[in-house]
Amino acid sequence: MFGWREALGLWVRYLDFHWLFEEAPLRASLWERAAIQARNVERGVRYLPVYMRRYASLVVLFFSLALTINSAEAAPVAVGACATLGVVAVVALIVTVVGFLFVLRSATPR
Repeated sequence: MFGWREALGLWVRYLDFHWLFEEAPLRASLWERAAIQARNVERGVRYLPVYMRRYASLVVLFFSLALTINSAEAAPVAVGACATLGVVAVVALIVTVVGFLFVLRSATPR
């Protein structure tokens, strides 16, 4: 049966991109660190635009929902909740864009 824990896990995986990247262990050699960094760069270039589109669609969704609820003169708490979720999505989008720019910078040959 599909419960709320499985649904929460899917939403976390849908919105959180940290699972893509691996950390280099302290005892890793120079070659292992370079391989891990190359994999992280490849994953970042490939998948971070997907997460940016997801966050951008959430920004549009929450702010349009807030404007719709506000124009219908509904409860101000609902408008505030939608606007707050929209701001959280904007912050997540900004963090993702900055991370993507750093990944692109490290992906280009010097």
